[in-house]
Amino acid sequence: MRILFIHKDGLEGTGSATYAGILIRAFRGSHEVKSFSSISDLDGNWDIIHVLDVKHFDPTLLNNIRSKLVIDVHDAHWAPGEPFYPVPDWPLRTYLALKRRREYTPILDRAGGVIVHSKYVAARLSLWKTHVVPYAINISADRNVRPTIKIVPINKRPPHIVFAGRDYFRKGITVLRKAWRHVRSEEHTSELQSHSFISYAVFCLKKKNNTT
Repeated sequence: MRILFIHKDGLEGTGSATYAGILIRAFRGSHEVKSFSSISDLDGNWDIIHVLDVKHFDPTLLNNIRSKLVIDVHDAHWAPGEPFYPVPDWPLRTYLALKRRREYTPILDRAGGVIVHSKYVAARLSLWKTHVVPYAINISADRNVRPTIKIVPINKRPPHIVFAGRDYFRKGITVLRKAWRHVRSEEHTSELQSHSFISYAVFCLKKKNNTT
């Protein structure tokens, strides 16, 4: 199969660049793959043109695409029905959500397949037929952060409930702080930790073992 990937260039670590790197390496062993570099690439006889993140796709390219188009969508804050979250930049977010909805709709309408990575996003994008493909970033494979990570066998780890997201109001910290008051009142031994060796913070609820 011949696949042209359209994605944002960048260093791997977190986010779309890591996803692109992992996916392209996985396909390269058994398929002919290429990363988009110029509009002339679209003239190739591709079986699939795969856009790895809709927000990094230039919609002016649509008229030049003749192959089957597959689009990845990684979030749904722009989609109809998204719940309101109290954040400082709410007016800007509302404006951008409407703007992105106008931009993304014709792209997704054109796609032969829409890939999302959670059931939540799939539910928000009910106007399109989506395919849920779960994924996770293997940070231990990143040579830049590997020396800071101590791998502990899972049977020797204390029980945790984990929340992963950026330590930033746009990435869930507001919701976490509101929920934390309730968690703390129910489980007094719980701890909130921020591991900053990558740009994504991981908050661990250290749950006490029940003994009888």
